[in-house]
Amino acid sequence: MSAVASEIETLAPPAAPSREEMIQANVDPDTGLATDYLNHFNEMIMLLELLGDMPELVDDVLDWAPLSYRAHFERSALSGRHVAIAAYEAADPRIRAAFDAAIADLNGWLSAAQGRLRDAPADAVPRLAPGFAAETRPLLARADAVIHGDLSRA
Repeated sequence: MSAVASEIETLAPPAAPSREEMIQANVDPDTGLATDYLNHFNEMIMLLELLGDMPELVDDVLDWAPLSYRAHFERSALSGRHVAIAAYEAADPRIRAAFDAAIADLNGWLSAAQGRLRDAPADAVPRLAPGFAAETRPLLARADAVIHGDLSRA
């Protein structure tokens, strides 16, 4: 292989995983997206719900931080994490844009909720948090819909 051919090969985007590889890695083969990423947001919803009864979890809620799709899977112990990353990077730009927009909305909302909890009097936090969890669910459902190919809610 010539030096030029080698350089071109290095610059080429990674090949999309095969349909079988995606299925094996729990990646939707039609969108190239994996629901496992949403576990990061489900964790925050769970913490917000628990905060109503366990105010001592407030620091966990306030310390939660967004993770990019790539960062989530890079930290993951899942055997298919590399497939999930490659499939995301090779996903149809229209699907990926809809997904990224849904995730940006989720992150924005959760950041705002954290700010409101941070600024709230301590006795108000247990009352506010479950409502924030409930308001997060439709945003999460929108991201989940995109993962499964429904762009009508994007």
